[in-house]
Amino acid sequence: MDVSTGAWQDLGHVQGMRTDQWAIDGTYFTLNNTLYMVYAGSPIGQDPAKFSDSLLHIVKMNSPMQCGSQPVPISAPTHSWEREGWQGINEGPEWLDAPDGSWKGLVYSAGGSWCNR
Repeated sequence: MDVSTGAWQDLGHVQGMRTDQWAIDGTYFTLNNTLYMVYAGSPIGQDPAKFSDSLLHIVKMNSPMQCGSQPVPISAPTHSWEREGWQGINEGPEWLDAPDGSWKGLVYSAGGSWCNR
């Protein structure tokens, strides 16, 4: 499918997402017949206006527009190369899988895009 053409429609917010969490960069994938979304977001329970770290979270989905579970953190910036000063960054997740099915996993960005690491 050519995604550069066609009509796009804004469907609004993903239903069931936490309203007390900053979140960006959602990516979807199906694993063992279950739809998931992984996204970058502030730590759960922390004031999203005052967060210092961006973590990766995973959530089961009932559909592309409806969460089926609460988010679970799966990656946090714990290494020095994932930090720039006071801020730690794990974001931009992307699901990859080998055409022959031999490998499946997530890749993501770590550290600030404004730094030289």
